[in-house]
Amino acid sequence: MQTLIIKRHFTGHQGSVYALEGAANKSQFYSAGSDRIVALWDANDAEDGRLIAKVTDVIYALRYLSQTNHLLIGQGKGEVHVINLATNKEERLIQLFSTPVFEIAFLKEHQLLFVLSSEGECCILNANDYSLIKRIKISLGKLRTITFNLSQGIAVIGCGEGYIQLLSIPDLKLLDRIQLHEPGFSVNAVCYSPDFKYLLTGSRDAHLKIIDAFTMKVLESIPAHNYAIYDIAYHKSGDFFATASRDKTVKIWNASSFAVEQRLENTEKEGHRHSVNKVLWLPDSDLLLSAGDDRSILAWEFQKEAMV
Repeated sequence: MQTLIIKRHFTGHQGSVYALEGAANKSQFYSAGSDRIVALWDANDAEDGRLIAKVTDVIYALRYLSQTNHLLIGQGKGEVHVINLATNKEERLIQLFSTPVFEIAFLKEHQLLFVLSSEGECCILNANDYSLIKRIKISLGKLRTITFNLSQGIAVIGCGEGYIQLLSIPDLKLLDRIQLHEPGFSVNAVCYSPDFKYLLTGSRDAHLKIIDAFTMKVLESIPAHNYAIYDIAYHKSGDFFATASRDKTVKIWNASSFAVEQRLENTEKEGHRHSVNKVLWLPDSDLLLSAGDDRSILAWEFQKEAMV
């Protein structure tokens, strides 16, 4: 695998950056965090950030819906703001919880939105009119992450007690609960490999678990970082994936051997200086975005081979 190097720094946020989300234009992306600002950036121009919205509390989650051209903003007071991107106006304000919204996931095949809260509840909404379909109490701890496997008809939710909760799709019934990580250490990231052969989970216990997606048996338990793992994201090729951690690093892993290919960390002039909270591969390029507590977003690209 070629080496990733920093191509561009995106600065302008006045607080930690917690959320990254793709946009209609595949070279653009949204970012948000503790400064309560949502910004739109072009990956090719770090100077061209544009204010999209400002809300009343910390933003932990963003979700772009191409079918309606809406941007959903999940924030610290348990509200979801619905922004019409054609007008940059707020169309709806949906009060779901009294504590932070940590994730908003869209299941296009069933037109469902899954909104996860820090109080252990999941609200499922109709993506067409934002009406509430079901509210489910899943955990006594925080719910930070969800992923879907439609071939098996399940959603997998990471829970604050160190387990994952399986939920049937589309009838939304609780299935198995599987303890994977240290009790009391939240599962912050869940991610299927593109071929749905593996389920990957990352936790506050700093371990990366590689799970057989069919048997749900742990194949490997890797002490992947020095501190909590916050995000996992596969490259579009399926050949490698990235993990983000509180230990200030992003690691690039071989998807076949599960060996570390590269460690993206702070050097004299490059890398994150504080916790890395989110990673995102832009879909039509090989750019990897990483965002963290140092108020910055970094774009990493593969180093071009020298001409002979």
